[in-house]
Amino acid sequence: MNISTPALLTAASAGAFTAKVASSSTSSLTGSADFLREVGINLNLSVKEMEKIITKTRFGVFTIESLLPNFDSIYAKKFYAPHALSFGLAALASPIKYGNFLYGLAHPNVDLSVKVLKSFGIDNVMVVSTTHDGIHFLDEMGVYGVTKIKGIRKGKIGYTKTFNPLTELKLPKYKPQDICEGKNKKENIKLAIDVLRGKGEKAREDVICINAGTILYLAKKAKNLKEGYIISKRVIKKGSPFKKLLEVIKETNGDEKKIKRYLWNESYYYFKKG
Repeated sequence: MNISTPALLTAASAGAFTAKVASSSTSSLTGSADFLREVGINLNLSVKEMEKIITKTRFGVFTIESLLPNFDSIYAKKFYAPHALSFGLAALASPIKYGNFLYGLAHPNVDLSVKVLKSFGIDNVMVVSTTHDGIHFLDEMGVYGVTKIKGIRKGKIGYTKTFNPLTELKLPKYKPQDICEGKNKKENIKLAIDVLRGKGEKAREDVICINAGTILYLAKKAKNLKEGYIISKRVIKKGSPFKKLLEVIKETNGDEKKIKRYLWNESYYYFKKG
C-alpha cells in the first residue's frame, strides 16, 4: 500500500512542513504520483506554484518525471546506470532545499546511500530500510521486522542504529501481508484513505503513524519517534490528515470528484458540511 504519501499528509496535519519527490508506479499498483493524481490533486504545477502550496498547506509534491530533464542537464555523461547515484536519486532530484530528509531505501546498504547523499552536499538526512527476513526490503520505517537507520546531522555521519516496533512501541507482531497492497488500484488507494480518515486497519494505521512520527521528529515537532507516533495517532483519530488532503486538492485546483469515488454516501459530510 502507499505509505510515505499518507505519512506526509499526517505529519503536515500535525504541523510539519513537508514535500515529496513523487514517481509513478514501477513495481506496485500505485506509486505516490499515481495515488495523488487518483485522489484529485493537480500535479501539473510549476515549482514556484508548488512552493506556494507548501507554504499555505504544509504539503507539496514534485513529480520526478518533470524534474529529470533538469537533473539530466547537470549530470548527463558524468555517470551511467546502474550507479551508486541510484542510492540518492530522488533526494538529489529535488528542486527545493529541505531542512531534513527522510529517505527510504529498498536495499540493505544504507551506508552507501548516506555516503552518496553527503557527497552531493546533503547535510541532514535519515536513511531507513526495513526487512523481516534479510532478503526482502521495504523503503519505509517498518511495522514489522527490523529497520536499519543511518543518518547525517549537520554534515556529520552518525552511527548505524536499528528500530524494532515490538520493543520500541510495544506493537503487535505484524507480518508483511498485514500492510500488503489491495487487489486493484481503487482498493489500494482506499486502504490509505481509510487510514487518513481514522477508519483504517490497525497495522496500516500503525505503519503510517511510525513514518509520520519520524517526520515529526525530524521536523522538531516531536522530541523523539515515540512521541511523533503518538501525535500521529491522535491526529488520525480526528480525521485531520484527510481534511489536509481535501485542502491540498482544493489549493492545487484539483478535481474533488475523484476523491468522492472513495467515500460513496459519506461524501456529503466532508464536502457539504466541512
